[in-house]
Amino acid sequence: MKRTIGIIMVALLCINLAYAIGIGVAPATATYNDILRGNEYIKQINVQNPNDEPMVVSLEVENYSEWFSYPTQWEIPAKNYDTKINLVLNVPTEVELGEYHTIGKVRQVVDSSGTMSFAVGVNFNIDISLTDEIIRIGEVDYILSNDVLKGNDLIVRSVCDNKGNVPINPIISANLYKSGVLVSTESKEYNVNVGQSMQIPLNFITDELAAGQYKIEAKVELDGEVLESRTIYVKILDVRIDEIEYINSDFVVIASSYYGTMPVDLDISIDNGDNIHQSISVSGVGNEYIINHPLDYGVYTGELKGYLFSALVDTIPFGFTLEEPVTDSDGDGVDDGDDLCPDTSEGKEVDVDGCSSIQFCRGVEITIKNRNDCIYADWKDNEGRKPSDCYAVMDFDFEANDICRAEGGSWYTCYKANRYYQCVESSAN
Repeated sequence: MKRTIGIIMVALLCINLAYAIGIGVAPATATYNDILRGNEYIKQINVQNPNDEPMVVSLEVENYSEWFSYPTQWEIPAKNYDTKINLVLNVPTEVELGEYHTIGKVRQVVDSSGTMSFAVGVNFNIDISLTDEIIRIGEVDYILSNDVLKGNDLIVRSVCDNKGNVPINPIISANLYKSGVLVSTESKEYNVNVGQSMQIPLNFITDELAAGQYKIEAKVELDGEVLESRTIYVKILDVRIDEIEYINSDFVVIASSYYGTMPVDLDISIDNGDNIHQSISVSGVGNEYIINHPLDYGVYTGELKGYLFSALVDTIPFGFTLEEPVTDSDGDGVDDGDDLCPDTSEGKEVDVDGCSSIQFCRGVEITIKNRNDCIYADWKDNEGRKPSDCYAVMDFDFEANDICRAEGGSWYTCYKANRYYQCVESSAN
């Protein structure tokens, strides 16, 4: 007999343990204070599933269930500690004033296979107190604002909690001053439901405001009473990327800050796949900031983006060509790669091949028997049927520009004697 009782007690203990583990509920007590009959009041219940598998659960209110509305069944993901449900209370107007208590029951739904012999679950308390008194109470948690980039809204934020039993309509207002001068005023009314904590924003447009430091005088009022007031100092920041160019293996970024020194993050993306990230401290207007990034010769396009406190400041597309430098060793105006006469004397006139007249004539191969090669050589191809670049005309001047080269490597001067042209061996000078 004792053994039978012991087995039953162990079984009951195991059932209670299983009944209490596997599901978490917070808070342990849902309290509805100073409730007006015929009005809705919402409490959030947080149901937690610490298990490795999703769980389907159900909710049931033991007594006064007709006063409540709530989801009766839902699924909680595995390892989830923040599944919130709304437990909505609306006490009928005919219910007597007083204190009421009931229990909420959260249970794991037994699967359809029937393999689970009992349902895991947990209970929580529900306490209700009824009143006929209308209570309007608001509490402000904070009023604050932050520095802002010009062009974005300057936002004054406050959080107001409704601690009463009817909706409230707090008003947030703020004056914006620069150097003691009022530059803007904003005000807005909000509706905050019972039990609700609402963030209340108030926006100032900064497009037309100058960069610099500002003072905000802000307050939250309810029914003519100031719940909270605060003086806040903020900055309107203005920074711009004016230009980007590529010079001598450097990206040269020209940027301007219109209030103090601004930490700007640059993101340069080039179509060839390069991505360059650099942080700079921008101060003053129109200053240059160098980013070294050598590139090969070629054509490049890309885009520069500038960020201030993760906010996009500017986007600037760019494009440039890096040409391989050309050399002209003899300074005659013809690149070495195209110059057939690379050692032209300084100051000499040259043709398209970079050859002076003397260099051109030396390149005409002739023999004594075929002196016409010399006679009709046309430097610059500009003399038509009877050129006279490589021989002297009746003057027997034997100048260097009359020199031609023969096949054997000797140098000859073409000149006209009587009616005939002759090539006379000469020195190359």
